[in-house]
Amino acid sequence: MRFHVMTLFPEMFDVMHTSVIGRAMERGLIALRTYQIRDFSDDAKHHKVDDYTYGGGAGMLMRAQPVYDCYRHVVEGIQGCEPPASAGGRSANDISAKLRTVYLTPQGIPFTQEMARGLARAEDVVLLCGHYEGVDERVLEEIEAERISIGDYVLSGGELPAMVLIDAVARLVPGVLSNEESAQTESFDDGLLEYPQYTRPEVWRDRRVPEILLSGDHAKVDAWRKEQAVARTREMRPDLLAGCVPPMANAEGCEPPASALDVSSSLYCAGHSAEPVVSAPWHTSREEEIMQSPGAADKRERLSATELDDTSRYFHVGAVAGTHALKGEMRVFPTTDDPERFTEGLVLYARKANAKASDRKKDGGGADALRTLTVESARVHGKFVLVKCKEVNSVEDAEALKGTELYVSREDAIPLEEGEYFVVDLIGLSMRDEEGKELGTLKDVISAPANDVYVMEHKETGKEILLPAIKQCILNVDMEQRVMTVHLLDGLLDVY
Repeated sequence: MRFHVMTLFPEMFDVMHTSVIGRAMERGLIALRTYQIRDFSDDAKHHKVDDYTYGGGAGMLMRAQPVYDCYRHVVEGIQGCEPPASAGGRSANDISAKLRTVYLTPQGIPFTQEMARGLARAEDVVLLCGHYEGVDERVLEEIEAERISIGDYVLSGGELPAMVLIDAVARLVPGVLSNEESAQTESFDDGLLEYPQYTRPEVWRDRRVPEILLSGDHAKVDAWRKEQAVARTREMRPDLLAGCVPPMANAEGCEPPASALDVSSSLYCAGHSAEPVVSAPWHTSREEEIMQSPGAADKRERLSATELDDTSRYFHVGAVAGTHALKGEMRVFPTTDDPERFTEGLVLYARKANAKASDRKKDGGGADALRTLTVESARVHGKFVLVKCKEVNSVEDAEALKGTELYVSREDAIPLEEGEYFVVDLIGLSMRDEEGKELGTLKDVISAPANDVYVMEHKETGKEILLPAIKQCILNVDMEQRVMTVHLLDGLLDVY
């Protein structure tokens, strides 16, 4: 893959020719090229790239012209190049996006490991490094740049964030790391922090390596590591377990809806099988049948905003973060397992994110609090889905929906596969051991990419016990009897 960096300080990237990234470049697995934006300025004498901002304010702003001309030069060069070789032998069919354009800015979506994986599937990644007070908004819209931030702090320019992004993405390219597994077991790759690790000696300053790691039982070691990863994440980064959406205030100037942070909603499906638990995909094949059925239209008209609080019937699938272009497209941050579930004909229920339950009841959940929308088209764009609805036909219409939560009816989900359940149906199950002894109650389900985690409220102590949803721990789920049979690893209760 190739990285193309548009910058005012190309010499800063000399450091990237060392260590892991440097060796990958020497082997032809990745390529890094920098472009001096000043070279494309229409100011032949001074190569000026900045100017004062309209409306006043401190600082200077990078002009659209040199940035756009530099970008066009980069794209034209890409169109005439063959993709670089890689040890994984990636073909065009393996790459979901050939070109990604990223603007590094503190106003962007916080960078995550998931985003790094998505960028690693591209053939070319163009990185625009801002400086001064930023870049003219018009050129960012013209080149459709994704906005990414590496944290909630301010730097002098986008060069250091670009280096961070390059390092995180490049190490995911096949062949860059000597041990492929190391890239898959590090912190964040499965949505959790990495488990604690130990090396020789077995005892150091009276501190012993946990006995289970010396047992030689690989199944128990794996289960212990999953438990430790969940426990460490819960202590150090509970936001990862909560499935928090990136703060939308950084991206579009609006706060994330409260329900988007609520992992106990029925958005996710959980399951139990011989394999790690996976979330069931959303599906819309029944939508046409449902909406054409007798009384369907009347049902839509009668639906009130307060009814969306029933998480057993309506699922939160996203939030409108802002507008896109001029024809009414909305930038939707998806909270569904499958962003591509926003298909043509899907009926969405939009509710104001800041509407309190008491206010919704006071106004009867009327039209001001709820809108029914029908998806006309949708396409995935970075971390967002650009959604066009039949009822939204201008940027003003889309702006009016900014900050609203989007829901779908439970009827729009496909029948679950065997061993898969909606979270809302699992909550409250009695959890018992192999002998039938009641241990506690299932209080919550934490969704993670690798496998779900069940939160049990212990009957005797009232403490929360975390159980990874893997076959070694979850033995059986009986929905009729409302019982989940589990196996507690030796010493697990002592940890809590």
